[in-house]
Amino acid sequence: MENERLKRQIHAALDDCFAQMDKRPSQKNQIMSRAFEENRRRITPAALVLAVMLLTALCGGAAAAKLGLFSRFISGESREWNGQRLERLDEAAQNVGQTVHAPEGFSLTLEQAYCDGNRLYFAYTLTGETEGYSLGDGAHLADGTRLTIWDRGDEALDANTTKGFQEVELPEEIAADSTLDIALTVICPKDQDQLRFAEIPFRVEISEPEPLTGKAVFDEYTAAASLILSGVEIRGEVMITGPTDWKTYYHNRADVTEDYVVDYQLIADGEVLYNRDYTYGKETQDGYGVAVRFDLPESYENLVLRPVRYLSGETSSEDIPIQLYRESGKEQRK
Repeated sequence: MENERLKRQIHAALDDCFAQMDKRPSQKNQIMSRAFEENRRRITPAALVLAVMLLTALCGGAAAAKLGLFSRFISGESREWNGQRLERLDEAAQNVGQTVHAPEGFSLTLEQAYCDGNRLYFAYTLTGETEGYSLGDGAHLADGTRLTIWDRGDEALDANTTKGFQEVELPEEIAADSTLDIALTVICPKDQDQLRFAEIPFRVEISEPEPLTGKAVFDEYTAAASLILSGVEIRGEVMITGPTDWKTYYHNRADVTEDYVVDYQLIADGEVLYNRDYTYGKETQDGYGVAVRFDLPESYENLVLRPVRYLSGETSSEDIPIQLYRESGKEQRK
């Protein structure tokens, strides 16, 4: 299992590194030959380690950035909630590698970033001339709009250097574009008992996700799913339109005898994935939304959302078939 994960990460690193090596085909061939020579017989940990070492030496650290900047922050407490997502980010995130040396006495490097137009994930390194520098929660857009933080992790490498990652949510009305201008806030040590703040701008690329939709009508209620499939997860909301009391019960989780819908599972070719989102969705005049967030499944061929009712639990008779729309000619996911 660990070898398979490392192989996926190495292939992602190779793709990223070799995309910039069109003028060095001889070195590319040499790397591939040496790193995977033993693969003719079998994959071994030694061969995988050799591949990582060679990629690091050739790409000046760019490939190494694909091998753990996000997953290094997987902890025992949060592993179930964000473990797979952080592993996927190691592969999906783009190498930025932009460093800003600020007059306030620190250097901030945006190492990697992944943006699907709704969520932005970024990994960074912050180094101060002295102790006491830290990155503020979240980020903001060029117009000053604050972006809500959903997840974060950091690690002190020494007294002056910190590595970390954050996940922030973008506003729904953000314009569809290929890039996004953001600013990160660095909290500087006090000057005459006053905290100092520095705003550091960066630009990141946006990766367009694939839409997933589904709708089902039952005697008691109607359910309409609007999801996205990104490079790291499936995320979205299922809007429930039904008995008026359901909305009240859902938001209050009242101890009642009404068997209303409280959650959803994703069934992908028999694989069961559980909802990682524990927040409430939208509330409308006619119903309520169930926010959902799933790890990526092994297969995308047969997807259904299965409701979980308050009393009776999983209800397979009310599955919602989910349609994955791909652009014409777009490579199919494996």
